[in-house]
Amino acid sequence: MKPNNMEKQKNKKKKAIRLAVVMLLAGGIGISFGYSVGKYFKSTSRTLNQIEMVLKENCNCDSVTFEFSAMGLQFSKEDGVNNKTVAFTLEGNKTADEKQEAIRLNTILADTVKNYAAIDLITLHFDTETIKIKNGVVQ
Repeated sequence: MKPNNMEKQKNKKKKAIRLAVVMLLAGGIGISFGYSVGKYFKSTSRTLNQIEMVLKENCNCDSVTFEFSAMGLQFSKEDGVNNKTVAFTLEGNKTADEKQEAIRLNTILADTVKNYAAIDLITLHFDTETIKIKNGVVQ
């Protein structure tokens, strides 16, 4: 038997309602995901700006330059697995021991920067040495 017009209309109406529900759910999920991602990047950007400001205020050097930051899963033979990485160049260091300066700066950063522990790897390029801070520990 062929379905009559009433059944066809009911089926079309059901399909339209299902489509509307699916679109609303997908839109709601998409909007909330986008909001979360935006909030995450804004928070990370704020943390990086705080780190740069603290380095500029406390480093015994002529200049502090932000090099780069990377977010997302990163694999390296040397550094292992990281999620958030940032690098700075510190030129004109006025202390004799660059590692001691890095330890001092790491302590200041840990005490003053909110969410400092969220940064997996910080690379400080001094004039003669590159020092890495991995998970808050100077290497």
